[in-house]
Amino acid sequence: MDDPRPRPNRFLAVLLVLSIGSTGAFAALWLGSKDTEPEEVTASLSAQSSAVQATATKVIDALLDYDSASLEQQRRELLALSTGTFREQYEELIAGDLERALERTSATSEGDIADGPDVSFETASRAVAIARVVQEVTARGSGTRNVFYVMRLTLISDAGGWKADTLQILSQQST
Repeated sequence: MDDPRPRPNRFLAVLLVLSIGSTGAFAALWLGSKDTEPEEVTASLSAQSSAVQATATKVIDALLDYDSASLEQQRRELLALSTGTFREQYEELIAGDLERALERTSATSEGDIADGPDVSFETASRAVAIARVVQEVTARGSGTRNVFYVMRLTLISDAGGWKADTLQILSQQST
């Protein structure tokens, strides 16, 4: 006569096979999720460094070089490279009396980056660029003057690439 109850040995064998399979899957997942090595982080940030530097250079150049006759075009170019606080402050500055003053005095400016921009990363999506610049400003009635700045530009990465988020003038000297 056959016993309808499962035999304990067969049940234990199935349980053992399932346990071994689960342990193997867990081990494979655990080994695959090991910590990121510092070299991998360095390589990733180094790859991003040139993109950050290129954007920082474009933003700084757009701030240094302007002509009162083409302010609208320059505004569009700079706003395309900006976001956050920097974008808001720039829009407020240009929308205010500055644009009218630049047009009234036929102001022009040419600038050069003397040193930098030197890029460092706060996080994988937030970088800082420091640059020393010189700007020659000419305005009707005021003549020409040179201004030396040290700028700190914070950039963030979004779906559209790296964009300027904040700008600080760390030092300024006029001659």
